[in-house]
Amino acid sequence: MPSSLPSTQVRGIYATALSSLLIDLDVPIANPSPVIQKRLGLNKSSNVAAVQLRDRGDRQGITLDGDDSDVRTLLEVLRVAFPRAVSRAAHDHKTWSLEFPASIKAELDERRRRILPTVMLHHQLKVIASERVDVAERQLAKEPDRVDTISATLRRDLVDRQIRPGMRISVEHVKPAGQEYDLKGVVGSYDGRNLRVDRRFYPGGNYDSLDVPRMSGDFGRVDIEIGSGIAVRQYFRADGRHLGDLYNLATAAELYPGRVRYVDLELDVLHMPGEPPRVVDEADLERAYQRGFLTEALVDDAWSLASQVMDRIESQSD
Repeated sequence: MPSSLPSTQVRGIYATALSSLLIDLDVPIANPSPVIQKRLGLNKSSNVAAVQLRDRGDRQGITLDGDDSDVRTLLEVLRVAFPRAVSRAAHDHKTWSLEFPASIKAELDERRRRILPTVMLHHQLKVIASERVDVAERQLAKEPDRVDTISATLRRDLVDRQIRPGMRISVEHVKPAGQEYDLKGVVGSYDGRNLRVDRRFYPGGNYDSLDVPRMSGDFGRVDIEIGSGIAVRQYFRADGRHLGDLYNLATAAELYPGRVRYVDLELDVLHMPGEPPRVVDEADLERAYQRGFLTEALVDDAWSLASQVMDRIESQSD
């Protein structure tokens, strides 16, 4: 019996894993590439694709193009499959974007691993250097027992060696609606998992949430645990006086050469000196949910992270 779901052409760095998923979900694959035909045992097809699915320009997810009703049908299928994807409309709702945070890349890695030799962090590293990943996986196909060693070497070469104390780094703070803010700074330290970014501020205006003025000589730091959804922003006066901490809650942080990236989940925890911590920006979280950018799963993640932060601060004060 023919599927009622729209035929879909899939291209890009997520093609193997996504094609496999769509087949399992009874979505017809249109015009699979020769590589995908071989990997998934598909026949050559000249079917007209109702939806075109391809990499976003930054490779941090995919775009869906096609007739509005077909795109929306496939979008709902993918939203169910990936409840932690961040979806955004563009071009009069005929094109949609799905951003894939770290947890979804990991799911896609695992699916691909069931089909082909696949290094750890495959899709994240593909964003950086596709050909280097291909070379490593050809080696892995010959030496499957060395997956940990080959993966660690690839990550070290493509990521860890590109992060050095004193170098400038961008913290890509991505809002649910798609705006990106660069929290520029300098690498203070990095041990392979924990990253400290030192920052300087210009005077004028107030710090968000802290509601205290920015003054000349102020400085701060951001402590980010790679793979964690909690980033701690600390603020200080020029003389070292501690102004307060803002715990930013987000999708798991991903490290790239010269930058770290996450999707902000809007909710934050504010901790001012001498005061109990409190959750802030609940209205922003609700707005992002109502507008369809954040799913119920991501809202739950935000509140779970807030609870972890509150417990952490409480335990530190005991």
